Amino acid sequence: LDGKDEASEDKYEKIASDPKMQPEYEFEIDYTDNRGKRWHGTFVNRILTYRMRTQVGTIRAQMNGGLPMEALDLNTLDMTEKVAHLTVSLGKRPPWAKKTAVGDGGEAVQFARSADPGPDLCGGGLA
Repeated sequence: LDGKDEASEDKYEKIASDPKMQPEYEFEIDYTDNRGKRWHGTFVNRILTYRMRTQVGTIRAQMNGGLPMEALDLNTLDMTEKVAHLTVSLGKRPPWAKKTAVGDGGEAVQFARSADPGPDLCGGGLA
């Protein structure tokens, strides 16, 4: 039994010490899209608080034009969730990523398409 407890404790310590599990996590992206445009820079991602999660929901609703979720296709829902989440969670970002998809679209949407945040960046989703 002691061996299993120690193994569980080691696993927990390893997860807890992962930089991505900290309140803020810095990372770099260097990506060239299929048009040859290079997207690179340093970002700081934050774990969302309850208030920040509500901001994500508000931005997502704006991006969806106030339509009910059932009226939108899965690709649109997925894209708006990613862009809204990144808009709120990214504290530090390069100048090209400072424009949001709300009212503009350009670089932020391209960034979201090319840099899928996945479960590490999004914390497994917004639920």
